[in-house]
Amino acid sequence: MEFNVATGSGALGADTVCLTMQGNWMPAKMAEGTWSSSGAMTLTKLADPAVANSTDTVIAMTVNRFSGQTVCGLMDDAATNNMTENSNYTVSVSGLPTPCCAMSADESQMVLSVALSTAGGLATSCGHMYNGVWPSYSVPTGMHMLNTDSMDYSVNRGTYSMSPVVVWPVAADGTMQRFTEDVSLAIASAGNVIQMVPASISAGLGDEFMFGMLGAAITSQVSTYLVYWTKTDGASYTDVAPISVTVGSDLSTITVPSDVVCSLGGNSVPMKIELAACPHTDVTVGL
Repeated sequence: MEFNVATGSGALGADTVCLTMQGNWMPAKMAEGTWSSSGAMTLTKLADPAVANSTDTVIAMTVNRFSGQTVCGLMDDAATNNMTENSNYTVSVSGLPTPCCAMSADESQMVLSVALSTAGGLATSCGHMYNGVWPSYSVPTGMHMLNTDSMDYSVNRGTYSMSPVVVWPVAADGTMQRFTEDVSLAIASAGNVIQMVPASISAGLGDEFMFGMLGAAITSQVSTYLVYWTKTDGASYTDVAPISVTVGSDLSTITVPSDVVCSLGGNSVPMKIELAACPHTDVTVGL
């Protein structure tokens, strides 16, 4: 993200930069504890075109605070590395989840704040993420996007969801398509808490979609997990954006008949037993 420290903005001498990501930019990797802050934030002071032989200057930063949707970095050697007015800067944060599609990036926004570590905040600005800010989220020519039917799913621990996660291909304009080549997908989450049946889903030439059932073991912690996809084959398809899976603790119901009819000296007719959710491991029901 590029920004300008204008004369009179009050940001003179700032040594801290904070970036708050909203909407689909929420860095869930931070919440699940798998995001590495080491070297993740960089600040560059851009060359001044009015000054001869001026060049970009990279200012080393250390992430000193991150939580929820905000990450903050302190400039190394803050006594000498601090902001000057009438200067342009770029700040970048690496290792965060990718938006689900170009539209999500366009409609989200980022809030940039600069501060002096010894005196608190100095200035704040809000910038909407239009294509001009980050055009790389357009689908490359000749590529097709893989979309999921939702970005948020839920499952109770000890079960698999009865509602599958569905993946299908779309064109750059959002039009649904059929698969034009073989594609296989698997998932991964922190601690492999979230699992899928089958473990790998696939589609071939002419197929409209592929799907799998998400589940979690009974020992899983009640929380929200960011789940990532790994793609095999399908060179003309984009990677699938991460999905959010919330693990709950609601109990699922097993329904048994209230009465049965047996013949004297014989056996009853088969009894129908219904499960409200597919069990994660074997379930035994007996009289």
